[in-house]
Amino acid sequence: MPVDPRYPEMLMQPDSRPISQEQLSAEVKSIYAGLVMVSALGLDLIAISLPISALPYAEAVLVTFHLISIIYQLQ
Repeated sequence: MPVDPRYPEMLMQPDSRPISQEQLSAEVKSIYAGLVMVSALGLDLIAISLPISALPYAEAVLVTFHLISIIYQLQ
């Protein structure tokens, strides 16, 4: 790993190599899929922990996550 003599205690960014557009796209889709999974788990926890009277708010959160996912898919 490269070391800057001015800042010997600081870790520098490791060397990287270029990736193709397809590799980048696959990586972004993988990250997005993970975020969708985590948000779904979060919504499940919300639904479990909230009283029945608060469920409309959980639905609003679900709709918001869905709209965000549509926006990202269109980009």
